[in-house]
Amino acid sequence: MGASFTVGGTMVTWFKNQTVMAKLMIGSALIGVIMTVVGTMGVMSLRSINASSENLYEVQLNAVRQALTIQNNISMVRFWVLRAVTAPDKEHQEASLVKIAELSKQNDENKALFEKMISTDAVRKSFGEFKEALADYRTSRLITIELAMEGKQTQAMARIDHETRLSYEAVSKRLAQMVEATQTEARQQYERAQSLYAIGKVMLMIVNLGGVVLGIVFSSLMARFIARNMREVLQAAQRLGSGDLSARASVEAQDEVGKLAQAFNDMGEKLRTAATAQQVQQAEIAATNSEVKSITDAISRAQAVIEFDIDGTVITANDNFLQCLGYRLGDIKGKHHRMFCDSSYVNSAEYQAFWSKLGRGEVDAGVYARKRKNGQDVWIQASYNPILSADGKVYKVVKYAMDVTAQKLAAIESEGILKAIDQGQAMVEFNMDGTVRNANAIFLSAVGYRLDEIKNQHYRLFCPPASANSGHCVAFWQKLNRGESDAGLYQWSSKGGKECWLQATFTPILDVSGKPYKVVTFATDMTAQKQASAEMEHLVAEVETILERVAASDLSQEMTGVYHGGLEKVKTSVNAVVRNLIQTITTVREVVESVVSGSEEINKGNSDLSQRTGEQASSLEETSSSMQEMTETVKQNADNAKQANQLALEARETANLGGDVTKQAVAAMMEINKSSKKIADIITVIDEIAFQTNLLALNAAVEAARAGEHGRGFAVVAAEVRNLAQRSASAAKQIKGLINESIQRVTNGSELVNQSGRTLEDIVNSVKRVTDIIAEISAASQEQASGVAQVNKAVMVVDQTTQQNAALVEEITSASYSMKAQADELLRRMAIFKLTISEEEKAAIPSIAAVREHAARSIAKAFSESVEESRGLPPPVPRATVRESPRVAVGGGGQQTSREDFEEF
Repeated sequence: MGASFTVGGTMVTWFKNQTVMAKLMIGSALIGVIMTVVGTMGVMSLRSINASSENLYEVQLNAVRQALTIQNNISMVRFWVLRAVTAPDKEHQEASLVKIAELSKQNDENKALFEKMISTDAVRKSFGEFKEALADYRTSRLITIELAMEGKQTQAMARIDHETRLSYEAVSKRLAQMVEATQTEARQQYERAQSLYAIGKVMLMIVNLGGVVLGIVFSSLMARFIARNMREVLQAAQRLGSGDLSARASVEAQDEVGKLAQAFNDMGEKLRTAATAQQVQQAEIAATNSEVKSITDAISRAQAVIEFDIDGTVITANDNFLQCLGYRLGDIKGKHHRMFCDSSYVNSAEYQAFWSKLGRGEVDAGVYARKRKNGQDVWIQASYNPILSADGKVYKVVKYAMDVTAQKLAAIESEGILKAIDQGQAMVEFNMDGTVRNANAIFLSAVGYRLDEIKNQHYRLFCPPASANSGHCVAFWQKLNRGESDAGLYQWSSKGGKECWLQATFTPILDVSGKPYKVVTFATDMTAQKQASAEMEHLVAEVETILERVAASDLSQEMTGVYHGGLEKVKTSVNAVVRNLIQTITTVREVVESVVSGSEEINKGNSDLSQRTGEQASSLEETSSSMQEMTETVKQNADNAKQANQLALEARETANLGGDVTKQAVAAMMEINKSSKKIADIITVIDEIAFQTNLLALNAAVEAARAGEHGRGFAVVAAEVRNLAQRSASAAKQIKGLINESIQRVTNGSELVNQSGRTLEDIVNSVKRVTDIIAEISAASQEQASGVAQVNKAVMVVDQTTQQNAALVEEITSASYSMKAQADELLRRMAIFKLTISEEEKAAIPSIAAVREHAARSIAKAFSESVEESRGLPPPVPRATVRESPRVAVGGGGQQTSREDFEEF
């Protein structure tokens, strides 16, 4: 393509044959190159200016701002230091110190930020000097504050006026130098930005001027090539528009205009062909209009049709409409639509909005309440269709309607029924996916939710956790989606997880195509009934368990469930029955144990009684033989009594003689006792003389010792006298002991003699009594003879009674063994029962002693009656007792009445 540029004409031809897009792209590319150059230069200049501006703002200006902030904070610190020094109390000083600490912290942060913004050595040097001055000021400030805290306000004020002030001025000076250095750097940065701006401005002006020149040249070439060809096509189009279907454009270029001319020529050819085809289409349109009219007539015959002007005036109506409302066409034509409506609706804003909507060309459809000519209500399902003119404006309204009065009345009745159900039953609606559509107040009260809490929530919200995601729940909703109903008693989970039971019916509602589109559930809250039923079932189960345990002889368990009302009374009654049964069995068990013990005692007593009865029988035989010997013995007693009487008289005389001798011995012993006492007195005097002699010898020895050599011989004599006195005293003591012993023996002898005298007197008296007794024995022998006869009669009676006792003992023994066996069996049966009884219940049971006494009386009574009835014996005759015993000689005579002879029988 480079060869085509060697000749100017060739280049023009090449450019002319390029497409308009290529031409525009070439021009755009040229302009783009120019703009790129301009833009690049501008961007470079702007980048430099932006960098300078950014540095000026972000670094220099912010640095100055931070420096000024630091200066302000230092001034505030100085103010609060002064406040701390002049504070009236510690509380105000502490508050000032808090402020100083806060400002110092802010200063440290600002210094750190300022240090990051330093970009030149001059500013960095000034900043270092400032930090040193600030450190000196802080040291001076701390010293001043410490003086103030110690109460040295005068010294602190002196430092503020001198050292602290000087350090503050140094800080301010260094800070001013730092700000000045920062401002100098900012000024230099600004001057560099201005220089870059001037250079960039000149370069952009030069490049822009060159671009404008190139643009003008290129635009003139574009206008020359494109405008001429477009003018040729425009002229051909004008001829075609005037009806010359043979007009064609003659453009040879291969650009878009050339292609447009070629397309225009093709269009002209097609228009000529289309004109021929249009005639055929007009014939088809006429046929279509005829078909549309036929359809409209068919609709008019099938539906009520009425036409209104845009203001609501009736234009016309077909027979179906007139028949439906009971009018003739002349009655309604030219009258307003309001004649078919209730007066309250006509005067409402809704009616005005209805016609405004139709005036805007909007269709309105629905079920409407209207009035017949006779005033009756009629319901019509209608559509109001605005008809547009050619200019798109509504010029009339056509209404198509059907009489749905019967359906509406049925719907109203159904709605009333549903409302009644809604007020009496719980109702909830579900979508076919199980989400809640709506629910009434009764349902919400039953489950404890608000409508906004359950709307669009899934049915499993009401399911117990165990069945919420189970296959049963999925199958349940699959069944409903098949259009099958479901009814029964369902367990639901109300708000808070509480159990809720509903007797419900799930009914799928079908749409016009026969497919279910929602599920309506009517339910009755059966929670209370279910809980009562569950409580009853629990009661029955617990009662069944208790009875099974009772049947198994286990009385250790009572009903422990929590019930209400009558069920609680049943529980109390069952527990009372069990406790009464426990008390009864406990009492019976103790009574049986007592009976067993008593029967054992009875057996032992019967064995003992049987043995004694045998012994009694043998004793009776011995008694019979003894009675014979008793007669011989009585005779011998009489003879012996006589001999005893003679011997007693002789003994009486001998005793009298012994009494006299004893009296004489007693008198002699008394005299000996007196002589012994006198000897004892003499010995006592001798003992006292020996004691005095011993004292004199002791005194003589003392005096001899005082005399020394002259008294030595006298001392020897005194010692001998003293020895003799001691020996005399010792002998006197021995004699006195012997005399005292003799006196004691004499005294004992005297006492023995006295006792012998008294004994002899007793013997004399006894001999007299023996004599009297022997005399009475002789008289009693006759009475013994008559007593023996009575004893023989008594022995006969005792023998008969003994035989009866033996028979009774055998029967009692047999009955007691039988009673013990039965008591053991009853005790074994009572031991089967497992009992649990408290101390209070034990205290309420009658004592075993009382029960045993009552049982013993009952058993004894029943046993005695049974024995008497079985033997057929008459009641026992009272035992014969010896009311008056024989008189027996007892040495003085007397009678004794005794009931002990036959008491044990």
